[in-house]
Amino acid sequence: EDTERVIGERRMATLRDLGSDATSLRTETDVYLAASRHLAANPQSFPFTLVYAFDEDSEVARLRGVTGFSGPHPAAPAVIDPAAPDPVWPADAPAAGHAVLIDDLAERWVDLPAGVWSDPPTSALVVPLPQQGAGRPYGFLVAGLNRYRPLDSNYRAFIDLVAGHIAAAIASARAYETERLRAEQLAELDA
Repeated sequence: EDTERVIGERRMATLRDLGSDATSLRTETDVYLAASRHLAANPQSFPFTLVYAFDEDSEVARLRGVTGFSGPHPAAPAVIDPAAPDPVWPADAPAAGHAVLIDDLAERWVDLPAGVWSDPPTSALVVPLPQQGAGRPYGFLVAGLNRYRPLDSNYRAFIDLVAGHIAAAIASARAYETERLRAEQLAELDA
């Protein structure tokens, strides 16, 4: 019971921190930096995370946020093109709105970040960052999973909530930028 309580408190703290920033972040870059900071504070649940955003006019996804990795790593490419042969992460499924479990990390890469654990994760969940009212998400979150916890419905729901908080912050930042540009255009008209 104590273990479940501690895990629950840690997850709630992560969600609270992600949610508390959502309305104060003015740019997408701020959103990705804040998300990385908050996810890095929970290395027990997330030994590593990668946040990719799709380009507006293509299927290419660009790395915008990262935790766990101390430098360049083949598992964290700067760009993912789903049309390329054998992409590192399956961007096509998240682009269609589906989460994907990758359970062969140990066979793919060595020296993955382990978070607070002695051994790196063996699985990762690739989750879309849903965009309200649009078929295509903003991007996707790659969450390295704690190898000592099963991916049960609670863990999966937690990751979905994290992705939802990041997506909501992106929507808020984009809305702010749209309003800022509109205000500038109106000011130019008045001048």
